Amino acid sequence: MEKTTTKKKRSGIFRPLRGTYVLLLFIFASVPAQAGSFLQGHLVNLNMSNVGIKSVIEEIKKQTNLSFVYNELDIQGIGLLNMKAENETVEKVLDQLLKDKQLCYEIIDNVIIIRRDNRPVAVTPQDNKKTIKGNVTDENNVPLPGVAVRVKGTTVGVATDVEGNYTLVYEDNGHIVLEFSFVGMKVHEEKPGNRSALNVKLQTISTDLEEVMVVAYGMTKKEAFTGSAVSINGNQVMKEAAGAVSPEKALKGYVAGVRISRGGGQPGETVGLQIRGIGSISESTNPLYVVDGIPLSEDFDLNNLNPNDIEQMTVLKDAAATSLYGSRASAGVIIITTKKGQEGKTRFEVTYERGFSSEAIKRQLKGYYMNGSEYTQYAMEGIKNYYLYSQNALPGMAEEDRYLALQNDARVYALQHLHEYAKIVHPDDPLDGTFDYENLTAAQLEKYLTSPRNYDWYKAMFKKGSEDKINFSARGGTQKTNFYTSLGYLRQSGITEGSDFKRFTARLALNNKVAQWLNFSVNQAIAYTEQESKLDSQGATVGNPISNLRAMNPTQPIYLPNGQLNQTPGFNSTDPNFLETISLDRDRTKWFSSTTNLSVTVNITSWLKFITTNAADIRYSRYLQTWDPTSNQGATNHGEVNETRTFYTNIVSSNVLSLTHSLGLHNVSATGVYEAKRQTYDFLDASGYNLPIGRLLYMSNASLPNSVGGYDNSDRLISWAAKLDYNYDNKYYLSGSWRRDGTSRFLASNRWGDFWSVSAAWNVTRESFMESAQSWLDNLRLKLSYGTNGTQPGNYYRSLSLFSINNTYMSQPAYQVSSYGNPHLTWESSYTWNAGIDFSLFKNRLRGTVEYYNKHTVDLINNASTPYTSGWSSMTVNEGELRNTGLEITLDSRNFIRDDFSWETNFNISYMRAKVEKMKKDKESGNYIYRQGEHLYSFYLREYAGIDAQTGRSQWYKNTKGEDGKTVIDPTSISQDPSSDVEKVIVKKGYPDWFGGLTNRFTYKGFDLSFLLTFTIGGTLFDSQYTATVRDGASLGSANVRFDAYKNAWKKPGDKGTPIIIYTDPFKSNYTSTRSLRSSNHLKIKNISLGYTFPKRWIGRLGLSELRLYVNGNDIYTFYGVDYVNPEVNNSGSYNSYSYPSLRTWRFGIDIKF
Repeated sequence: MEKTTTKKKRSGIFRPLRGTYVLLLFIFASVPAQAGSFLQGHLVNLNMSNVGIKSVIEEIKKQTNLSFVYNELDIQGIGLLNMKAENETVEKVLDQLLKDKQLCYEIIDNVIIIRRDNRPVAVTPQDNKKTIKGNVTDENNVPLPGVAVRVKGTTVGVATDVEGNYTLVYEDNGHIVLEFSFVGMKVHEEKPGNRSALNVKLQTISTDLEEVMVVAYGMTKKEAFTGSAVSINGNQVMKEAAGAVSPEKALKGYVAGVRISRGGGQPGETVGLQIRGIGSISESTNPLYVVDGIPLSEDFDLNNLNPNDIEQMTVLKDAAATSLYGSRASAGVIIITTKKGQEGKTRFEVTYERGFSSEAIKRQLKGYYMNGSEYTQYAMEGIKNYYLYSQNALPGMAEEDRYLALQNDARVYALQHLHEYAKIVHPDDPLDGTFDYENLTAAQLEKYLTSPRNYDWYKAMFKKGSEDKINFSARGGTQKTNFYTSLGYLRQSGITEGSDFKRFTARLALNNKVAQWLNFSVNQAIAYTEQESKLDSQGATVGNPISNLRAMNPTQPIYLPNGQLNQTPGFNSTDPNFLETISLDRDRTKWFSSTTNLSVTVNITSWLKFITTNAADIRYSRYLQTWDPTSNQGATNHGEVNETRTFYTNIVSSNVLSLTHSLGLHNVSATGVYEAKRQTYDFLDASGYNLPIGRLLYMSNASLPNSVGGYDNSDRLISWAAKLDYNYDNKYYLSGSWRRDGTSRFLASNRWGDFWSVSAAWNVTRESFMESAQSWLDNLRLKLSYGTNGTQPGNYYRSLSLFSINNTYMSQPAYQVSSYGNPHLTWESSYTWNAGIDFSLFKNRLRGTVEYYNKHTVDLINNASTPYTSGWSSMTVNEGELRNTGLEITLDSRNFIRDDFSWETNFNISYMRAKVEKMKKDKESGNYIYRQGEHLYSFYLREYAGIDAQTGRSQWYKNTKGEDGKTVIDPTSISQDPSSDVEKVIVKKGYPDWFGGLTNRFTYKGFDLSFLLTFTIGGTLFDSQYTATVRDGASLGSANVRFDAYKNAWKKPGDKGTPIIIYTDPFKSNYTSTRSLRSSNHLKIKNISLGYTFPKRWIGRLGLSELRLYVNGNDIYTFYGVDYVNPEVNNSGSYNSYSYPSLRTWRFGIDIKF
């Protein structure tokens, strides 16, 4: 027996290997340690009889907390032994334990690695003794250490060393077969014959099928799962998904069928996420989130969850995967599993990131609006045409001669009214109210054009954003008790003041194995967030910097000549100076959340297990809006305070009994679930006026109360569920599930709903007739499922008529009916088919999945008109049907893998269709219509027909309809008056036909590079910003306009482009129509990540196990038709003109493990 100190002999990047032994071997393979000095500090007492070598090692681990790594194949067949030691060093014990057993040990970074002693055993030379040497690699010629090389049918064998080399001495009886085995690889058998050297290349077993996924109320191998689900490694996605402040953002572009819509770039802002289409018209289309086995409430803010704490995310798509969650899973399920403790030495990790942000779309804000010169030119055109219009001299109103003859008069008129109509400030105006605009000379009028005022309001109001992120975690433990703990801090500063976000998180996960049959775990997470926002809660031009930028007059200065802030810099006297507003007025929300998860696992028998998980999610928020008495907004009421406080609790108890049993080739597993949930929501709001000074902006200091309101809601859900899985010979799989939900949101007659699924899968490659294809086909699996899900109303009390007490009658409280309930209201139900193919080709070099789904949703929860005599305009009913269909394709390829270089690609693409299957009456909503047979989010607008090139006036297709009110019988006639004889028609839809992502990952030695491209095809967006900022003169003097509004406008007969600019837009050119529709087709470089991991031989002396420096970026560049619109819109295609712009952020980080 030998003990050695190992030094790394070669460098290179090894592919992720199979099994804990090899993984740890390479993590620590470059850090030398002195065996004797390390082990002499550890003493043990042993008195063991008739035990295996593994039992002795485990006892040493228990007494010393030392870490051991070994291949169980190496210690098999050694037999039972007796071991006694009294206060002996581990060094002496190991010397005694491994003596004469052809085993040795080495210590690498405080880990004891036991392996075969590869040196030939001295034997007496005989004719039948032979020695054979060789090297073992994988299919890409990467050396494999720890491969068991044995003479088949005997215990004679060795293991390959770090270089994959072996030397084996064996007795040749003429029928020798050598067996090469390694975890995750196919066993290789070969006769050595008379060879003295034999090199072997092992082939990978398809690890895709061996992947373990977290699914509803348990775990399963991907091979055994008959539903549609995708599992994502948390560390990998968070490493690549730059800017993933909350976990759902990290899924964009990585999972087929998952569509994430842009919410904007506001720090801390959440996004919308849909799985497989649009499942409802009125109710939520967001999926159910399940964290560590506990379903969260609909309004849970995922910003409270630190993405660095995530171990794995699983996206459940079809009914076979989701129906076990019943009434909350109609829109899909995302299961989030956080990191837990693990046995072994405590490992620490610290990461730090520093980021810098700017607008991702070139002119979404910066440069979007006209400067003073451009605006003056635009105003001149609009006022000039207004004069010609008033003189009936525009083309189409008079002869061309009259139009030309009045051009100079029109120009003079425009110059004289630039200040009155367009609010343009003259270059000579000292801004003290003394300037005479009524009696300007010709020279002074010309100065409007020769020396226009220009002030950069964007530069004054916006800045570069920044970000700091720090995360610390520790993980370790013993066989009995292990832990994971983390602390996180995130600070994001937006591109405008008053748009910051801060988050503090902490998590502790403890697991204790009380006995062989009993396990106890607790997971405690807390989060505190602060978010400042000026976008949602205040008036359009008062608190919102985006709209405030449009309201600022580019010819008005930010500061007056005396150095004071310009108090009235906008087009209207009520438009405040944003710099004052942002410094004096506040709009802030503070959140505190605590989530406690207690779990007890009882292993009743080897095949029967019971788990009870009980969780409490408690959240408190305080929203505070204050207007300083001295600010423009607060001056009216001498200050104002608006405050909202909410307290939320969600208590869940989930109890799972699971059974797993095998009988020959028959394998059965069953699961039974009882779950109960109770959530409460307390709300209180108040507002008050007339506060003393800005430093005392609290509700108690408001001398004039304005309003006080509040309510509390409670909700309960009780559920029973069962699942049965069967497979025969890991070839044929059957599964069935059932769940019964009872909710407090319906009356007793409709309270209970049943949801179920059936599914099957067939592993075709395990059939004997497929043996001829095994050289190129690794896996082929077919699957089919059908099942149901439900949706309950988001409002707790839709079934009940409610009363409010807001007034008094004869000084007594007066009751008033506030809502009209529907006692017959019931579940919105979905029925889903799913068919799919999973395949793997060419030794797992290419893997893929193709799936088709068809989801039929009935009994839609909608508002329907009621008879006038009822006293109500509408009530909530079950009416209408939807159908979502789609195709999803996912391909993963290992393009190139060598010793020090690899290149992998992931591609996914999804096709979707969402149509109204049945609807009694058309339902028009804003710019959309819901009509039977039509797409969801069909745009219902007047159809724009361009301009009349001779007059510049807008035109619309009349689209006169027949008696049914739907069929267009006159699609070609044109009108120039949209308000009288132009009908609305369905033109295009909001959601895209295709969307997806392409990810490439490269590694070279210590470098890693990845980038993600995302795309959509076939969608349409309604550009409300175009409607608001290309007004054809309608907003002249009240707001700024887009930079190209003058350049593209009609100016003379024969021109093409946008309509004629006329002050007040008398021709109604800006009428809402298809003119505002744009394609949302685009390609985006979404994420880029570049990192370098230092070799362990460089950092070992520092006591580090890993050191990585990296830079990553998000929203890098968008390939789109224009550079001022972000085409990443939601399924409706709605583009909010006043939303926070998307941000490009570059982050520089360091990740240290020790």
